[in-house]
Amino acid sequence: MNYPKNHTEGRIKKSQHRCALGSIGIALLTGLLGTAQADPTYTYKVTISNLAHGEFAQTGDRCRTGPIMGLFAFATHEPGFQLFELGRPVSGELAVLAESGGPFQLVQSLSSNPKVENAFSIPAAADFPAKIFDGVLCTGENLTTTIRAKPNHRFSMAAMIFPTNDGFIALNGVELPKEEGTKTYFSPVYDAGSESNDELCDHMPSVPSLPGCHAPVDTNTDPTIPDPHTTGGPGLGEGYAHFHSGIHGIGDLQASQFDWSNPVASITIRRIR
Repeated sequence: MNYPKNHTEGRIKKSQHRCALGSIGIALLTGLLGTAQADPTYTYKVTISNLAHGEFAQTGDRCRTGPIMGLFAFATHEPGFQLFELGRPVSGELAVLAESGGPFQLVQSLSSNPKVENAFSIPAAADFPAKIFDGVLCTGENLTTTIRAKPNHRFSMAAMIFPTNDGFIALNGVELPKEEGTKTYFSPVYDAGSESNDELCDHMPSVPSLPGCHAPVDTNTDPTIPDPHTTGGPGLGEGYAHFHSGIHGIGDLQASQFDWSNPVASITIRRIR
């Protein structure tokens, strides 16, 4: 069939118009997909279990005897970042966590590091001390939280082991599951090397109603202040991070109640979204 010239041109123009709109749509969609693929974020569920041995000191106790974990600092970050290196001095903020149990200075320092994607604590600084027990893990107990991270980013966490002078558990830049699966890691007890292990309650933090030490004030919690006592304290530790040797009963603690066998914690990470 022969159409008038102007009718054919109209069909061609409409076709070109549709192609142009289609190209714009594809370009927009490609751009959006490209943005989403370049910067996706995955969600993970993290469960920490206290595997250390413990027995009830007496009926009604909140925690059993044995190592208690808390409070917790978490971070997702670039692959090149590490919380600490074995055989090297730890940061002052990590030393504070290991000596006092407080994660807040460490989280603040992590949050200001350009290599760190996200950092938080349990409990949050604003919730301390009212919600202190949200971040206390007795033997046989679990703690679950969620984290978010970009592809190929790593995960680190730390918490004090008490009663100790400067013991802590940690994951140090571990890989996250790449698919919707799980990874399980185990942590021994590390020693920050920032305080000598005299096992004296005057040099260890305490939490009301929990077994262990009950001194009202831990006199050795600031690793930047030299300790006047020659028998122990900040600046008189080993000077580097290493594997903790445990509780030996040389001070105020009984090894039968508070010593451990490594590893003491399992950390299971499951990608959920």
